[in-house]
Amino acid sequence: MERKIDSLTSFAVNPERLVVSGPSTRFTRSGSSRAESRDEVEPSRRVDYLRFSITDRCNLNCLYCAPVERDRILAREEVLRYEEIVMLVRAFVKAGIKKLRLTGGEPLGRKDIIDLISMLKMIDGLEEISVTTNGVYLENLAGKLKKAGLDRINISLD
Repeated sequence: MERKIDSLTSFAVNPERLVVSGPSTRFTRSGSSRAESRDEVEPSRRVDYLRFSITDRCNLNCLYCAPVERDRILAREEVLRYEEIVMLVRAFVKAGIKKLRLTGGEPLGRKDIIDLISMLKMIDGLEEISVTTNGVYLENLAGKLKKAGLDRINISLD
């Protein structure tokens, strides 16, 4: 399956080969223990951590989520569906990823985020799921996130 995310980034996934390409990096895994990028990566360096942005939207107007040069937010059909996120994370786990951090925008603003956490927690081999948040939604979601299987929360205060 191949899907174009935007004009610079695309991904293709099948059980034997994973390729994610972007403007400055390319991660390829096809049965070897070596990740490749445009810059040479040490053969002994093992990548087991993935930061995955699940939205570009945010409830605050900080420089991270709303940079001056950004002229639009993504249309709904441009944002990955939860099933696509789970499929990609499964492929990354098969390639050696053990820890996942969900980021954004504000990932807790994404509708049904609890369902996504539950779906991701069911992936064999994924040892840790964390989220980076501005904390605004935590009062209402913290208990549900924990029950769904979230292991760690990073709160950005800047």
